[in-house]
Amino acid sequence: MLERTVGDAAVLSVQDPIVLGPYSEPEPDVALLRPREDFYTTTHPVPDDVLLIIEVADTTVHYDCEVKVPLYASTGIPEVWLIDLARKAIEVCNQVSKAIGRC
Repeated sequence: MLERTVGDAAVLSVQDPIVLGPYSEPEPDVALLRPREDFYTTTHPVPDDVLLIIEVADTTVHYDCEVKVPLYASTGIPEVWLIDLARKAIEVCNQVSKAIGRC
């Protein structure tokens, strides 16, 4: 459904690495990436390629919120959605929420 919604405006990436640094390549559950001619077949995306990251958490919510979301933010990724299955909630973490001390 997400892929149909974004169409050609973004590339949908599922559990593929994002290069955040020389020793950091997390694999978010879902990422929306800027379109690129090679569809990321020659190199993994970097933070400038990322439009949105979606992490789905059941037992990893604390790790995702305390470690992964700040890591994504520190590299300039503009927005992360943290889907908390246990609470049936979606937390939107972006520059605005970061500024008011959320996520």
